[in-house]
Amino acid sequence: MKILVIDDSVLALEFAKMTLESMGYEVETNPTPFGTQSIIQTRKPDVVLMDVDMPALKGDALCALIKKNPRMAGTRVVLYSSIEPVELARLAKECGADGFIHKTGDPAVLRDRLERLLGTQPRSEDGAPRQVRISLVDDSPITLMWVQRVLAAENYQVETCQDAELAEQFVERSRPDAILLDVNMPFKSGDAICRALKADPQTRGIPVILYSVLPAQELERLVQDSGADGYIVKNDDPNHLVRQLRALLDTLQAR
Repeated sequence: MKILVIDDSVLALEFAKMTLESMGYEVETNPTPFGTQSIIQTRKPDVVLMDVDMPALKGDALCALIKKNPRMAGTRVVLYSSIEPVELARLAKECGADGFIHKTGDPAVLRDRLERLLGTQPRSEDGAPRQVRISLVDDSPITLMWVQRVLAAENYQVETCQDAELAEQFVERSRPDAILLDVNMPFKSGDAICRALKADPQTRGIPVILYSVLPAQELERLVQDSGADGYIVKNDDPNHLVRQLRALLDTLQAR
């Protein structure tokens, strides 16, 4: 897969090129927005990763031009900027971008967010395919053991945390592809943990799935209130858990 990175910062270009090439992508860079449309038509990249704040021509304005040009139909454009995520999401929607990534300087954030946007298989540092990593936070040791066994059988890699008070540090350390989060836990509820994770620039891009015995209607409300990305109602059927998890992850990757 070919990726074209447009950014007026030399350091940002080098960082993106190094990170993306370590994932196995073919990367071309351009330090100016000018000439981008010509590069797209001749080189035909699969994705354009574009900074927003560039002199003379803003990335969102250039994205809008690309999306209106029939000769560049099918080219995916992802805004890549240090602008606050809420504003970045607004710009992406208005200019027709296929998504956005908030710059953090952390290669894992760029790697994981891009993989989710493109729907590609997660890869290790050397570019080889790796297991999807799930962080499970639940105060029940039985649930931790059961979910770990069920998902391991489906080739997921599961790390567990039983202490809700340590959940945020656990997630920051493990950098999972998704989080399964119980709601009713002592000392700190799952929806409160989710709010904290979504407020933190380092973890807000990680999908959070509430996983609870609460009724679906209540979980839907908590998803809306906490900013979670979905929910799964707990039951004793391993196939139910696997089906629901796969469906949610597929939906999130397609966003």
